[in-house]
Amino acid sequence: MPLTYVHLSDIHFGQEKGSEVYVHDDVKECLIADVATLKAAAGIERMDGVIVTGDVAFSGKKSEYDSAAQWLDRLTQVIGCEKTDVLVVPGNHDIDRDRITPLAELMLSRVAEGGSDELERFLANDPQATELLYDKFHDYRAFAEGYGCPLASDGGVAVTRQMEIAPDRVLRFVGLNSALLCTRHGDDEGKLLIGGRQHVLPRSHGYELVVLCHHPLESLQDHELASRYIRSRARVHIYGHVHEPTADVESHVGDADLLTMSAGAVVPPNTEDGYEYTYNLLSFEWDASTEGLKVEIVPRTWNEQATRFDADMRQFEADRFQHILRCPNFRSQAAAASVDGARGSARIGAMQAAPAEPLSDAAGGTAMGRSSNLLRLHFFRDLSAEQRVHALIEVGLLPDDWTIELTHTIERRLFDKALNSGLENKLATAVGALRTVAVTAERGEEE
Repeated sequence: MPLTYVHLSDIHFGQEKGSEVYVHDDVKECLIADVATLKAAAGIERMDGVIVTGDVAFSGKKSEYDSAAQWLDRLTQVIGCEKTDVLVVPGNHDIDRDRITPLAELMLSRVAEGGSDELERFLANDPQATELLYDKFHDYRAFAEGYGCPLASDGGVAVTRQMEIAPDRVLRFVGLNSALLCTRHGDDEGKLLIGGRQHVLPRSHGYELVVLCHHPLESLQDHELASRYIRSRARVHIYGHVHEPTADVESHVGDADLLTMSAGAVVPPNTEDGYEYTYNLLSFEWDASTEGLKVEIVPRTWNEQATRFDADMRQFEADRFQHILRCPNFRSQAAAASVDGARGSARIGAMQAAPAEPLSDAAGGTAMGRSSNLLRLHFFRDLSAEQRVHALIEVGLLPDDWTIELTHTIERRLFDKALNSGLENKLATAVGALRTVAVTAERGEEE
């Protein structure tokens, strides 16, 4: 069975003004209905998840992520996956520019001027500086952490998740943070960096990479080096930001293909500029006859006259795109060895020697059960910073008189400690009570 995903980008919760609120709410309702229709027509019982390539929010505020969370819960329910089966990477609108201090702006300016080496100097030698760089993601970090897509505080990749597509063949989804160097003023094109900690992608036999990133590579200072790794080690590169759907297959390294694609924007900032509401359905399937990866894209676009989503015929002159990508890491070891010998290279042989890595669970990162995944979602995504502190006090991981807001890194360590110390049920009770209080208060305000 293929792996099937709804691919969204640039949803921009919170950008609406005036009557746009009703138009955009309707578009998002129609998207959920469209997914349900396509799922039923294809006879699919359950899709595998949702991929969001950045700009979930418009201004990086918690209220925007709260709205996104409610909508994503409904979307995942319709497609039949767990609430936690969401892969997300940050975009430039997922930063809260109000949290960028003059000192942080100075750091960003120095890194922009000094490039990857200057970024590495901060990441390697100054944890406080790193926290300062990441503070602009304050509310995004909690939202993404809930989905098991943490922003690594050491400058590493934003998310890694693995899905077995056939025996001994695994798709590894790798999410990159291309928005780390976004500044307060927003003039970021050409100044952004991925950095060596992200663009040196893993490679091992039996694993092929799907790389997720918000910005197209040409937006990056280090685009030449990042492109080199993506083109040689990834089979699929999915991005957002450009607000226009695209798809293109290139051949690289002689025996491999790379599919580069964008879903456009669910809600672009300005449809008057010719941008339309768009999204994709994606499927990945092992093709035994070629030992390759069969990819299908079903692009959907807004029909203004019918006020609904329809097939997007502009890209492919058909309602879908299909291609079988050549995948050197999926070839049988015998076939890989023969290719390796013919090319006189030790590259594939080295991949064979790489130890198999265990599959991560649906929420990525550590091995957790379904209840733990949901607890992570509710703790980080649904509670405010103050409520998270209160929950940690309730289970005895903070003193009763604690009033200081925690950094995200410390919150994450304390959450993991709770799970590893047998406090999961007690923490779940505290989180449930806090969520009930929050919902009751919200209903009271509405009345």
